[in-house]
Amino acid sequence: PQFLGPAFLGLHLGLCIFTSVVFFVDNTVVGMDRGLFQGVLFLLCFGLMAHLLRKYWCSIHEMQVQISNFSIDHAMSSCCTQGHVEGRSCDRELILECISSWFGSTAAFEFYVRSEVWAILTNQLANDAVSYSRIVQSLTPLLWMVLNERVLRHGQREVRYDEIFWVLSHWLAALPCIAKLMLRLCYHLRATCRHMFLDLIVNAMVAFIVTFFMLIIANVRELLLELSPNQLLLSVMVLIFYSIAAALLWRCVPSMGTAVHT
Repeated sequence: PQFLGPAFLGLHLGLCIFTSVVFFVDNTVVGMDRGLFQGVLFLLCFGLMAHLLRKYWCSIHEMQVQISNFSIDHAMSSCCTQGHVEGRSCDRELILECISSWFGSTAAFEFYVRSEVWAILTNQLANDAVSYSRIVQSLTPLLWMVLNERVLRHGQREVRYDEIFWVLSHWLAALPCIAKLMLRLCYHLRATCRHMFLDLIVNAMVAFIVTFFMLIIANVRELLLELSPNQLLLSVMVLIFYSIAAALLWRCVPSMGTAVHT
């Protein structure tokens, strides 16, 4: 599907725009609360990503429908459409002979395409293409933003192990959990609405839900510090909790491709 590249490009682009604006625009210049400012940016970036992901799931659905209805009788060859000029041999006849030799019959080949090829392509495009490693790689812009913020806050020579655990817990666990949630939402809401305005509402709804969880994760540290002043212990516990949640989501949640089959 042609929307695989734009979806990942949109993810990188959205995060790069967000991190760049947060880094270069000071709160006093913006004139609004930092949390509200970040929330608006998240809504815009995640709205773009939701639109691209929904288009991606739609393209997978269209591919599955086409493969499910695959038939050799409907397949075309250029030699037949051109009328076999200059006495050229028919490619279709040669291909059908090869198919009969390899699969036993054209009916067996059609069944193989509708079952095995359908399952392989679905798994590769709906699950392997949006794997955990791909998501972690796409979240790199946020990693660099957080690292830069920590360096500016504590200085380049000061090593804060609690900060390291916080950064790892967000990059490797918490944010992939939110990404999994966003993938699921866009998957279930993949259908294109009749009116563009309704599509914008769906994209905004997905962006709002994801932004809500992003703001919770961004402020959970301040809430936990009120319970215990031991930052190192809290950061380790949060890393363990987020890691367990990420493992459960990415390993135990059913695959997203099979339910699209019609």
